[in-house]
Amino acid sequence: MAELGGDANTPESGRRRGPGVPARASAPREAPDGSPEAAALLGEQLRALRERTGLVMRAFVSKYGYSQTTISRYERGGRLPRKAYLDCLLGEVSRRGNPPLAPEDVQATYDLYRKALGPAGGRNALLREVFELELRNEQLSVQTTGLYTEAAAYKARVQELEARIAAGGAARPGEEEQLRREGAELARRRTELEAEQRTVQQRINRLEQLLPLDDEDTALVPPPPPVVPPFVPPGEHGGRQGRRVSVTQWILGAGLAVALALLTVIAVHLWSPGSADSPVSSASSDSSDPADPADSAGSSGGDGRTAPSSDSATDAASDPAAGADGGGDGGGVGDGASTAPSASATSWTRQYHDTSITLPPVEDVGCQLASMDFDPPRGYEGSADAVSGTPDDLTVQTACVGMPTNITLYAVAWGTSSAREPGPAQCLDDANRNALPRKQALSKITVGSAYCLVTRKQSLAWFKVTAKPGSQQQGLTVVATLWTPPEGS
Repeated sequence: MAELGGDANTPESGRRRGPGVPARASAPREAPDGSPEAAALLGEQLRALRERTGLVMRAFVSKYGYSQTTISRYERGGRLPRKAYLDCLLGEVSRRGNPPLAPEDVQATYDLYRKALGPAGGRNALLREVFELELRNEQLSVQTTGLYTEAAAYKARVQELEARIAAGGAARPGEEEQLRREGAELARRRTELEAEQRTVQQRINRLEQLLPLDDEDTALVPPPPPVVPPFVPPGEHGGRQGRRVSVTQWILGAGLAVALALLTVIAVHLWSPGSADSPVSSASSDSSDPADPADSAGSSGGDGRTAPSSDSATDAASDPAAGADGGGDGGGVGDGASTAPSASATSWTRQYHDTSITLPPVEDVGCQLASMDFDPPRGYEGSADAVSGTPDDLTVQTACVGMPTNITLYAVAWGTSSAREPGPAQCLDDANRNALPRKQALSKITVGSAYCLVTRKQSLAWFKVTAKPGSQQQGLTVVATLWTPPEGS
């Protein structure tokens, strides 16, 4: 595939620029708001920013977790990214860009993004509102930081006045009243800023629930197994061809059922002790003597009639579920079957049940991590991979570089499950069939929701969210159950 770079109409469009060569400036082009042309202009800007970082596509994917397919679609204008992706690019350019990031680069990128999103009432209205709210949230964070600086200076002036009075001095005329007025004004501004921040964040969280999940991680999630369509009786299909297929299936099934019934009647007749064709009919009078039950048991054990029961007992011993459901008939049907091992046929061991695990909230600090493991169960601030090199099962990162608070999966897979604890077979099926993206906004993980997860150690964990502690709901408290696989599986 040709390198994405340069103008598509120039002979140099397929050439690869070196990591230290900046993208060439091109004359600005106009495009209608919300049009495919506007999305293509944004994609060119995103590609130019990525090339300025000096990172090839593979390195960028490895660092930020976006799939190559998704990034290619962003840069071709086939899909509009979220603001978090723009901030990843701009942050990387600010750290290693050649040329370095300038304020006009940020403004130009945001302007192109607005143009690609289109008007406030257009098809991308929700995404545009989230973008504007996230920008407002950043402005409020800057104002809050400035307010803290003013508060520190105010506190120093109050301490200086207190020290002067304690040393026998006196306050200047009106100084104490001035300090009281400034303190009241700082408190009022802080209350207003915090209230607006809460309102903006709550609005963002509500809109996040309405937006579809971004597809940046779908390539990393294993696809669900194919769904086998159920058998539909004749007449249920609308199409003529489907009706013919259903009638054929029904006729074959009915014929097979009749054949099996006839075979069963013949087998019962042949093996009945009182029938003339029975191979043991000549010995029936001897074996039915009540005075010698041992002989009766021995003759019964010596003929071929006990083979199905023996196999049935063996199957029941190796598979408790089959023994409970099948009885003698189940063993006879399954004598010649050879099935692949599944979660229901293996001896999963439940290690713990109804265990509460809390992932602590890390608030008021941007870009901080808290982690949760299920095998063994624990929740803690930070990440285990920083010390041991081993990833965690789940991590939550506070809002960082314009991104909302995200939850990220480092285990094998996870998916939605039932609110009541399932068995290990159903849990394994839920983790694969109902697979979730590896990264999504923590606001999508609601209290009462339940999930099944395949841990890094190939164990199965079911957990239900019981609380989201912290004033900003950046933590998680879950009740969990863990099953470990059998030895050698």
